[in-house]
Amino acid sequence: MGIYSPEVVEILKQSPYRENVSDHVIQYGDAFKQEFYCLSQQGHKPKDIFLSLGLDPALLGSNVIRSFVRSMKDFQPKLNQAGQPISITRSLIEKDEEIEKLKFEVKFLKKRGSSTWECFRKRSQTTLL
Repeated sequence: MGIYSPEVVEILKQSPYRENVSDHVIQYGDAFKQEFYCLSQQGHKPKDIFLSLGLDPALLGSNVIRSFVRSMKDFQPKLNQAGQPISITRSLIEKDEEIEKLKFEVKFLKKRGSSTWECFRKRSQTTLL
């Protein structure tokens, strides 16, 4: 029998941040490592970071979290042009907000009439190219 029960393995597999999960090992993806790094630089505690990224510390255990923190000592974060670590979650949230705003705009323009919608569609096609 492994460290993790089949039920726990299934729960861990739901996380978008994991790369691989077995009954013995959890491999975290680059997105998780990047977010962990950014949040730890902001002063958040490891258990709080795991919880905020959707991984329950109670399922993993404190030894797993400590081991992960030690492995992060050699992690090299992705940096933006200003040399600051890139927060993947923040940029995804901003993109989701932009998508919702654009969906609202499209819905509004469709209701105003087909000529307005056609004008908007032509404009957006030229800006995307």
